[in-house]
Amino acid sequence: MDILNSLQGVQENVPISNYVTFKIGGPARYFFVAKNKEEIISAIKAAKEFNIPFYIIGGGSNLLVSDAGFNGLIIKIQTAGFQIQDTKIIADAGVSLSRLVIESVNAGLSGLEWAMGIPGTIGGAVYGNAGAYGHSISESIEKVTTISSLDYSIKEYDRNGCGFVYRGSAFKKMDEIIVDMALIFKEGDKNECQKKIREAIDHRKTKTPPYPSAGCPFKNYRLKSKNPEEDPLVKKFPELNGKIRAGKIGVGYMIDGCGLRGRQIGQAMVSHQHGNWIVNLGGATAKDVMELITVVKEEVKEKWGIELEEETRFLGF
Repeated sequence: MDILNSLQGVQENVPISNYVTFKIGGPARYFFVAKNKEEIISAIKAAKEFNIPFYIIGGGSNLLVSDAGFNGLIIKIQTAGFQIQDTKIIADAGVSLSRLVIESVNAGLSGLEWAMGIPGTIGGAVYGNAGAYGHSISESIEKVTTISSLDYSIKEYDRNGCGFVYRGSAFKKMDEIIVDMALIFKEGDKNECQKKIREAIDHRKTKTPPYPSAGCPFKNYRLKSKNPEEDPLVKKFPELNGKIRAGKIGVGYMIDGCGLRGRQIGQAMVSHQHGNWIVNLGGATAKDVMELITVVKEEVKEKWGIELEEETRFLGF
């Protein structure tokens, strides 16, 4: 017996590019869509039984997949449960972040309007502590439920136990899969919330390029001191003092300062609209993107003296 006979619904040689926002990547040796906790556990057990590596994806954003693909099992989380309880929402990890925003506003709840238009699922957003405009998903989390990939036990973590940091969480270092979470909101005026959503959408239209991408490839620069004037980078480049937002400096500004907008390798390009976006013009390979990432990092280090830290995750390299 092999995994094809053991796990009902598993597919072979599925192009991962069809399931990631970058539209880049070779085939998954095996591919399985999990629609509930039981199917997640079944998929992990099957992978372990046949000694096959596995990788969890949700909406496929913030991910670059190798041109060779992944010689293992991709488990796509497609759970969709959703409950509103007063000013709290219980959501499965597979619920899209934008749907969560819309449902919360329709229920007269406020707190996530800033997230409208961010691609991906709420599970992925929690995993990477997604954020924008000075906010992050951690602000709204009450608790997170996971399944251990070691013993399949169910665990719960309150917000403090999630280890949230800038664009990260403790879950990145755990052998656990996020399956659902409870989010807390405030009561809000529906019209005012919808106005905030429109503003977020309009603002993203000016920044988001009209090509497939994985979002911002690099994390913003975080100040090394609470006093900006004591930060070594700001000391060296005082003009950055006016670019500080919530203790961070957008690296898009620094990439622009290197004259990199429009820089292209193959069909991968630094967006003309925003320096901290690499886009797929059509037919870009993972190799193109990796080479362009290297160029950007080298030129930013030469001009600004800092090492850019990738926000994008990499699979199959």
